[in-house]
Amino acid sequence: MCMLIVAATTAINAWLLQPTLDGIFLEKNRSMLALIPLIAFLNLCIKSAAGFFQMSGTRFLSERIGGNIQFDLYSHFIISDIAVIDQYQHGHILSRFTNDINALKESLRQLLQSSIAEVTTCIALFSVMLYHSPILTLIAFTILPVAFFYVFTLGKKMKKIVNTTQNGLENLIFRLDEVLQNIRIVRSYCREKYERIRGKDILEQIIVTCKRAAYFRYALPLLMELVCGGAIAFVIWYGGKSVIEMQLTTGAFFSFVIALFMLYRPLSAVISINTSLEESIALSSRIFAVLDDIPTIIEDRKFPTADNLKCNIVISDVHFSYYKNHKVLSGLNMKIPEGKTVAILGKSGAGKTTILQLLQRFYEVDSGVISLGGLDIKSLRLSSLRQAMAFVSQDIALFDDTILENIKYGRLDAEQAEIDEAANLAFVDEFVQKLPDKYNTRVGKNGLQLSGGQRQRISIARAILKNAPILLLDEATSALDRASEHRIQEALTRLKDGRTTIVIAHRMTTIENADLVYVIANGRVVESGKYSDIKYS
Repeated sequence: MCMLIVAATTAINAWLLQPTLDGIFLEKNRSMLALIPLIAFLNLCIKSAAGFFQMSGTRFLSERIGGNIQFDLYSHFIISDIAVIDQYQHGHILSRFTNDINALKESLRQLLQSSIAEVTTCIALFSVMLYHSPILTLIAFTILPVAFFYVFTLGKKMKKIVNTTQNGLENLIFRLDEVLQNIRIVRSYCREKYERIRGKDILEQIIVTCKRAAYFRYALPLLMELVCGGAIAFVIWYGGKSVIEMQLTTGAFFSFVIALFMLYRPLSAVISINTSLEESIALSSRIFAVLDDIPTIIEDRKFPTADNLKCNIVISDVHFSYYKNHKVLSGLNMKIPEGKTVAILGKSGAGKTTILQLLQRFYEVDSGVISLGGLDIKSLRLSSLRQAMAFVSQDIALFDDTILENIKYGRLDAEQAEIDEAANLAFVDEFVQKLPDKYNTRVGKNGLQLSGGQRQRISIARAILKNAPILLLDEATSALDRASEHRIQEALTRLKDGRTTIVIAHRMTTIENADLVYVIANGRVVESGKYSDIKYS
């Protein structure tokens, strides 16, 4: 509605020129002298108010649309298959989430304004021109076929340039993200200059592309100006001739010319809609290419839960590969009895961590079956399956939040007494009490404000708090000194009582209390039995 009001008041401004010139200046009409300025002022007030709400409204609408897409993208990455997320570099994900969305918002804003406001303004001004002189209107609009031809030509080129620009920005963010994550390596090897040169090369490519985009973006207005200039010159000649020959009044002629001049800006915007549309399509295609990737490992509420199942796990003839022709597991067979502690030994790269990831269905097996309580884990409700397992990894994952919130992440509805107990069992309280803010101390990005051992204790406390019937420990004490490792091993031993526990280790000394030991190599079990029977070294 505001756009329609702006269009109407813009046309009224052009139309008012005729009664102003003819009524006031030529006919000396005093009543018109009082009325026309009042109408013009009121018209300006209405136009300004409508223009304000139009501009703010379209800005809000573009932000809302962009925000909704941004949230969809955020939600999509949370539920996407981990195998799909692995395909994207973090910098590329951030680029989609920020650069692409922000550019899309701006493109949408321009598109919304041009497609409605400018079109209605053009129609209103065209009506004023047609009212004064159909012949002059026909002459003025002979420029449109030429303009539209160049618009569609430039629009296609802009689509390619937008893709190139966004890819460049994506690579730049990826480069920066990778450098910051590995800043200690960069400094240690004195590669600051090398990384600056790499960053500059990417930036130079972006600048060159933006330069081309500027050429194409601003070539159209200049072209329009030239074509319109020729049309206006002819209109002035033909219109002046009509006024001299008394076929047109002076006021009508000037009203027509003013309307034509006023029409230039919205007409340029309307003709440029194709460029904005091509940009929006290019940006949207990058975003929706991600959103259209449907997850395959999903929650199905129709499946049974794992709540009342026995916690015995059977792995039968499982084959798995992260990439084609690169087998990680080749016919793996294991039986993990309920309530027992089973250790998995093997060299680095043997597939030990992969087993724990498959148990939680982070990835799907290529073939074979993993069952829990006699049921294929694929037939169990996904959230229930994962809720039944507490995972402690050697790659410690902490959020940039307080120590309390990181522990509480194991069970959000846990009572304070339960949190305190978990912290005590993992010996977190021991070092927390020495910190100024105690449990409200922020751990920093990836927990870098703490030592490796402190981070590991927090991750163990989080797993303890989850209180799951199945424990998955992937080198859970690898970051601890021997004294701390011994104490936490004691805590884990108490925690293991009545639980099915899978322990991954490199060293025999860390699994002395295991009920059963499997040794794997080349993706299959090569040795199994009691701890005392294993010859692995």
